[in-house]
Amino acid sequence: MTCSLSLSRSRRTQIHPQQPVSKTQGTSPDPLCHGRERGARAERAVGEHGTDSPREGGFCGGISALTSPHAHTLMPPLGWSLLSPQLERMLVPVPRHDGRGCRAPLVSCSCVIVTESWRHWELFGGVPCLSNMSVFVTELPSCPLHLAVEDVNDNSVSLTWKAPEQEGSTDLDGYLVECCKDGTADWVAANKELVLSTRYTIRNLTSGDRLQIRVKAVNAGGMSVPAVLEQPVVIREILGMIRVPRHLRQTYIRPAGEVVNLLIPFQGKPRPQVSWSKDGQPLDPKRVTVRNGDRDTIFFIRKAERSDSGQYQLSIKIDRLEDKATIDIRVIEQPGPPENLKLVDVWGFNVALEWSPPKDNGNTALKGYTVQKSDRKSGQWFTVLERCPRPSCTVSDLIIGNSYSFRVFSENACGYSATAAVTTELAHIRKPGRDFSEPPKFTQPLADRSTTRGYNTQLFCCVRAFPKPKIIWLKNQTEIREDPKYISVFNEGVCSLEIRKPSSFDGGLYTCKAVNPLGEASVDCRLDVKGKAGGLVALVALFLVPALGLLV
Repeated sequence: MTCSLSLSRSRRTQIHPQQPVSKTQGTSPDPLCHGRERGARAERAVGEHGTDSPREGGFCGGISALTSPHAHTLMPPLGWSLLSPQLERMLVPVPRHDGRGCRAPLVSCSCVIVTESWRHWELFGGVPCLSNMSVFVTELPSCPLHLAVEDVNDNSVSLTWKAPEQEGSTDLDGYLVECCKDGTADWVAANKELVLSTRYTIRNLTSGDRLQIRVKAVNAGGMSVPAVLEQPVVIREILGMIRVPRHLRQTYIRPAGEVVNLLIPFQGKPRPQVSWSKDGQPLDPKRVTVRNGDRDTIFFIRKAERSDSGQYQLSIKIDRLEDKATIDIRVIEQPGPPENLKLVDVWGFNVALEWSPPKDNGNTALKGYTVQKSDRKSGQWFTVLERCPRPSCTVSDLIIGNSYSFRVFSENACGYSATAAVTTELAHIRKPGRDFSEPPKFTQPLADRSTTRGYNTQLFCCVRAFPKPKIIWLKNQTEIREDPKYISVFNEGVCSLEIRKPSSFDGGLYTCKAVNPLGEASVDCRLDVKGKAGGLVALVALFLVPALGLLV
């Protein structure tokens, strides 16, 4: 005969025989029992056999005892051979029965093997046991956690739960699912065999019933305290999720003046109640038309306006069950024109522009700005930049000598602004000037000369300077002023000084000085005047007269 001794966390210990124990009309002991936590020493005492009514089992101080048909048999001397968790065997002697009861110290273990020489004896004052009987010590599991309804339809209900925190000293054999109609106590097992999964579907139910449902965890020691649903379950098809089309899961954008036509499917039996609202307020029937069917609802606006933008809530109800969905609709328009367009700078072939964003973006984000230019001569507009992301730009490659106007459009998903911002002033592209200014510099200096007295002679030099320099001639460091004997000419950078009929007095050091606001420069030369003019004429006549005579 094999018995199991179960210990729970609440110190509740139970002896479960694996074979039924026969009842007798005799007396059975009323044990006095004392127990401790499992894992420590415990004393269990059995009182005198003084009870008249037979009992199959009962709890006393935390230990359950079963009656025995051999309750009158005296307890023989015996020994317990205990198999500890470390597989060490110990012998615990039990004192001989003295007529008043017996006390047996018990060391907690997973298995107790009892040996004695008699045919039978009493364990804890009531359970008849044979030789070599094995007693298994087990713990009951705790109750399952988080029992919940996963799905309900018109003929079944699906349940989910989590495993108990404590499975006991042995592995779980499974779970038992029970149900009963609300208001009754007739619990019926829904599963014929224990299930190991933490999910179970009760099928073949009657639509409209209200059921109480509970789940127990079962191991070798017995069943746990049941986990019970807080509310009874109504067997009917519950409201299904609203299936919002994919393109409506984000903001639904439509241009002003176009049609808004939305079809949204749903599930549920019986036919659910469908209601729409906008920002928590009822819809305006003059603007929105709603048509509800058994499996879908239609939302219709014939001609969208910007005031139709907002969040629309769809609510579907079946009795106390409700499902909701939110659809964000945005009606957009063309944006306003940019503001405060101005010319920031003009240099070379480039113009810098700046402006401010429009006050009205058309109820949507701007894509950018389009910049155009117009030549004053042609008057035609040409696009130079598209979708400029910033409110500023630089326009390049303009033509020298032209004057330009500029305008800027703003753009969004609905298109360009109806009007543009135009510059109030023209941008003149001038030819870049070159600075030719330089101080005087002589490119051809004066050269020393010799001349004959009485014959005109000239001194030459070349100078480069801008602005045009002033030319000053000096003789022996003395400026030559208005003297009719000297003629000074300056033309195209060439300086010349003519000396009429020089004499020996006109020889010396001549200087040409060029002066302008940027500086000055000078060059020198020496002039020598040689011979007499009369001697030269006599010499010419001496040789010329004979020659003329020969010719005659």
